[in-house]
Amino acid sequence: MKPPLRLASLAQGKPAGKRTGGQAGGQELAAFLEEHRRKVEPLHKQTGLASWKHQTTGLKKWSLRVESLERKSAKIYADAKARKKLESWRAAPPREELNARHLEMTWLAYFRERKEPALMRRIIGLQVKIESVYNNFRANLRGEQVADNRIADILADSTDLGLRREAWEASKQIGAKVHEDVRELARLRNRNAQAGGYPDFYRLQLAAQEIDIDELYRILDDLEARTEAPWIREKAGIDAELCARFGVTDANPPPWFYSDPFFQQVPRSRELNLNALFEKSDLVELALATYDGLGMEVRDILKRSSLWPAKGKSQHAFCTNIDQKQDVRILCNLTPSARWMETLLHELGHAVYDKYIDQKLPWALRTPSHTLTTESIALLMGRQVQSADWLGQVRELPAAEVKRLSALIARDRRRALLVFARWALVMCRFERALYEDPERDLDSLWWELVGRLQRVPKPEGRSAPDWASKMHIAAAPVYYHNYLLGDLMASQLERSIRTKVAGKKLIGNKRAGAWLRKAVFEPGARWKWDELVRRATGEKLSARDWAEEVVGKD
Repeated sequence: MKPPLRLASLAQGKPAGKRTGGQAGGQELAAFLEEHRRKVEPLHKQTGLASWKHQTTGLKKWSLRVESLERKSAKIYADAKARKKLESWRAAPPREELNARHLEMTWLAYFRERKEPALMRRIIGLQVKIESVYNNFRANLRGEQVADNRIADILADSTDLGLRREAWEASKQIGAKVHEDVRELARLRNRNAQAGGYPDFYRLQLAAQEIDIDELYRILDDLEARTEAPWIREKAGIDAELCARFGVTDANPPPWFYSDPFFQQVPRSRELNLNALFEKSDLVELALATYDGLGMEVRDILKRSSLWPAKGKSQHAFCTNIDQKQDVRILCNLTPSARWMETLLHELGHAVYDKYIDQKLPWALRTPSHTLTTESIALLMGRQVQSADWLGQVRELPAAEVKRLSALIARDRRRALLVFARWALVMCRFERALYEDPERDLDSLWWELVGRLQRVPKPEGRSAPDWASKMHIAAAPVYYHNYLLGDLMASQLERSIRTKVAGKKLIGNKRAGAWLRKAVFEPGARWKWDELVRRATGEKLSARDWAEEVVGKD
């Protein structure tokens, strides 16, 4: 048996200095933190509300408002004197654990958000401009402006290969609109990072996330090696099913054979078409039933949210905590499909994490412990769509039907985890290379990685900035490793529920919901992510549980 992947040394941070508890120093620090909160809390809420308006309407007045507020915020974090004070306190942090973490999280905010005054306006302005283009863009397909959902429907269901190809190509049109700006944004981000002593933006962001780059890439390299043989087998099976579905014999199908523009998801099979299970379903009611079964109230969240497609609205999905209190919202573009059912459960996973953080914590600690920890909950909830428990209890499929489909459900869940892992490796390696050298041939690099890691060939004669059609590269940079690590944590949490929590399952188990609230949500950012994982599951984060499901035991 291969040893489990260990992530113990992944967490990064300066060693704490000698702890002190001097009254004068403690009072000075407390006064600084309170003054900082008074400055940033109202600005955080104003920015959150303006951003929500921008994302839901696409109107320029809101993008300008966001840009103005983000410049005000950047000025706070550009204060060199404040940063110097924080660094001196870090050298001799408070003895009390909560106060020490409060100090560290505030320092990390200054570290993460610092922008050189000469670059601040350009970086913020370009970020907002690019996001506005993504939000308002609609692809042209056969002379018609179409939303992302239309393209997704074609790639999920159509057997017209000509239409599928045109839809896939249409999904990449946005890349030509933004690629020059995205590349320039990478240059500016690098210049800002270098002014702070880092070789590039990628490395700065990992440091701000308390993640060591060398350990992260040892993990990613190991994950790639462990999944290589299983991926070759599963990909061959997926391709054979698709070729049979489309009535062709092609040993290496083109990218438009798959069910989404980036091959992030498992294509539907003849034996198991999850989309058919949701064609007449009320996704919101199913989500309510899911979270009610865990004893988690989401009606208040849904009431504040934007769930349906609209003109000018962002076509993607996200969760936002407007005030780091109780104003938690999600944005979706729901249609009756398995993809949007999974997405709705996913975003509500983020939302309940935010909602149930202990409100007695200092304002700066009323956030998830780490991006990977909130992603773990979102991924845990989203993957339930491919679980027999959820399909039986929430979707209310007859027991005989669930039993008949159980082997296919398990196969597709395993495939889904594997498909996403190989796609996420593309994103991680591409972004690292982008920031190492923004001038390189990114179009060719993209297809080299897609071909090697996903085993999807570049269409003959294609020359286009397809990489820039992925919004995350510009709008959520250096993020994708958190999905991978979040998947590992989600599997570890599932095992903990099965072995430690009364009821031994997640779905329909309010005791499992209570355990997640107490062990994961309520602590907020009280502890670093690695300590949170250890306290919640009793172990360091590892790939053991994920690998056993996806790759199998050796």
